[in-house]
Amino acid sequence: MFATQAKAPGAAAAGPISSNPTSRLAIFTGGPVGDYFGLWTEMYLTPDGSATGEWSLGLFSFDEYDLRYTRMKNNNVFGLAFNNQGIAEVSGFGPWSPGGSQLNPRWRERLVAPESRQLPGYAWLNDKLLIVGGATPGENNLDWRKLSYLGQVAYAIYNSDAKEAWLNLEFKSGNDAIPLATNSTPSTTGTRVWNYTAGVTGVPAFLNTQLGDFTRMTAEVRYSFIDRGPHSMEAGAAFIPTPTTT
Repeated sequence: MFATQAKAPGAAAAGPISSNPTSRLAIFTGGPVGDYFGLWTEMYLTPDGSATGEWSLGLFSFDEYDLRYTRMKNNNVFGLAFNNQGIAEVSGFGPWSPGGSQLNPRWRERLVAPESRQLPGYAWLNDKLLIVGGATPGENNLDWRKLSYLGQVAYAIYNSDAKEAWLNLEFKSGNDAIPLATNSTPSTTGTRVWNYTAGVTGVPAFLNTQLGDFTRMTAEVRYSFIDRGPHSMEAGAAFIPTPTTT
């Protein structure tokens, strides 16, 4: 980072200008593994463990792992995935949702949230219809004693670079999730463990072991075009019903 300066809300003056040429290191590896398998990984070394933002005091994060098995027949694609991303990332609809999808709110924050994992199957049919379905264990454990189901259905009204438009519906339902109002942070001293705190004033911090069934859903409309003269654009709108939890 060449130069940065910040002013906190309500502060009388901005902080000092600072420079840090080694504030973040990203490593991306990926490619085919045989005829039908492919692998993508994403790793970071960041200064989150340093009070002064120094890279030499940073933390290493294995941020993304995405293993795919894919076959094609006629104009259709069928595949299986094993990864630590969200349901929208299977098909390239993520990570940025126009409505801020709350299906997997913590998957992108490896340094400040527990690991996630999922096992979905998917199909692209005739370049128009996408169907995804799978399962995932909880948001703060690796076992399958409790689990959640994920799904996605999307239809392309237009599907070219000149004009692309999608109707997209995603859902997650099951009995193993951390409420959206609960924040997770790692301890900064001693053994690194996850701490859970209330994210909304007056709402206690609950864990998956204290809740029953839940359902989350996101509906989206997306439109984009590429290289119309010097211009490209993507726009979207989303509807997120109030999640239900028992």
